[in-house]
Amino acid sequence: MALKHVQNALEDIKYEIGPKFTESLTGLLRDQAIDRINRVLDYTIHGGKFARSCLVLNTFLALKPEATPEEIKKASRVAVVMEILQSFFLIIDDVMDNGEVRRGKPCWHRLPSVGLVAINDGLMLDQMIDLIIRETMVDHPRMLDMLRFIYETKRRSVLGELFDTTSKTLDECTFNRYEQIILHKTTYYTYILPIQLGYTIADRDDFEEIVPVLERLGLLFSALDDYLDVFGDPALTGKTIMNDLVEGKCTWITCTALELLQESDQSKTLSDFEKAFGNAEKRYVNRALEILKTLKIDELYNTYEVEECTALKSTISQLKTTQVQPVLVDCVDFIYNLSKKMRKTTSISC
Repeated sequence: MALKHVQNALEDIKYEIGPKFTESLTGLLRDQAIDRINRVLDYTIHGGKFARSCLVLNTFLALKPEATPEEIKKASRVAVVMEILQSFFLIIDDVMDNGEVRRGKPCWHRLPSVGLVAINDGLMLDQMIDLIIRETMVDHPRMLDMLRFIYETKRRSVLGELFDTTSKTLDECTFNRYEQIILHKTTYYTYILPIQLGYTIADRDDFEEIVPVLERLGLLFSALDDYLDVFGDPALTGKTIMNDLVEGKCTWITCTALELLQESDQSKTLSDFEKAFGNAEKRYVNRALEILKTLKIDELYNTYEVEECTALKSTISQLKTTQVQPVLVDCVDFIYNLSKKMRKTTSISC
């Protein structure tokens, strides 16, 4: 049900946002700007799972099951903000990473008519967020809180992106650094903001209790993404195998491998892994993959996933806010099911 509400709200917003956003323009320029906005929205949002927007609405509905149709409609419009924010982040991230493919099609900036103008397109999406919130929630007592939470998420995200893109040496791949990057770059806009918005729309202020759960969800979700970069099925993930290691990224995979190599004092293997880190030459990529398989990184991840899924569900069952427990369990199940779907052959149970 949440998905249908969000998709309907998205269609309404796509119809309305162009004319409102471009009201300072006239004539042909306005028509061209509206056309550009529609193209950006259609191309960059299409193909997404709507997970973050549905998380907003499902949280709101869990906390306020008696919500009126009008309240649900407004909550759905706020939920759409998550899809627009996601598209903004992905456009900029793809430009910085020189990405090729996103959601099974060329990245927005790769289209012949786009190029680096994609940066401005992303900024347009960012500016729409404030407009949508202010127009939709003008009478809501906590509208300013919503804007503040969105700002805080964007602030943290750019800091996370900074260190995600500037971590280029293997000795920087520590779990302390990794966890800070993920908390800022991924967790806030994937879990904390969507659920925080759901609480705020419902005018609830008991959100802090679940933050530790959301932080752990963010780490698990990111670890899965890192795992799939190496052991996932490229036909399903849409990614090139070992892309993160080639780009010199600080990931769960590299942090785990580095710890194991340092603890076992395998100096030759560690030297080989250091040479392969950030190196696109096929022989180095193959050697790195060989090392990861020798270290049984896939088995270590499987163990971590099963144990963390189980532990998270146990923690969730003890939360005081029982209404939101099913929403959080669904988040755990989503990660687990995605893991099963995207991997090559290994099967796990949780």
